[in-house]
Amino acid sequence: MLKAKKRICDYKGVNIEREKVSHTLPSNEIGQGALKQMGFIPHGNNFIHKGDVPVEEGEEDAPIPDELKKAHPHIWRKIATLTRRMEETYNLQAIRHQELLSLHATQHEQMCGLISDIDNRLTNVELHLEEEYDDGSSEEF
Repeated sequence: MLKAKKRICDYKGVNIEREKVSHTLPSNEIGQGALKQMGFIPHGNNFIHKGDVPVEEGEEDAPIPDELKKAHPHIWRKIATLTRRMEETYNLQAIRHQELLSLHATQHEQMCGLISDIDNRLTNVELHLEEEYDDGSSEEF
């Protein structure tokens, strides 16, 4: 979450270098369950977002020992298949997300155009009504 927040703030030109940070502990009123539902995980005495977990050395691409591969080849095939399916699902989701964003942008432009047309029509009606009242019909009151 911190990375996403930083990217958004950098894009918008907001400086967050001296931003106040408050750590949330399980004893706070939010509660541990609510934090986990929001995608936070316990890390030491704090909760951090899943995407902000620091990667320790040797944790990222640890090689799988050959003994384990030989002992349980069917499990490793299933893991490889599952990993491939997860990557495919992620890619499809990313493509669908981009399609939805472009659809949203198109609909937003259409709605703005319609609102602009309505605004122009209302302005024309107001001008027409003002011309009628300026012609002397308002002097009766």
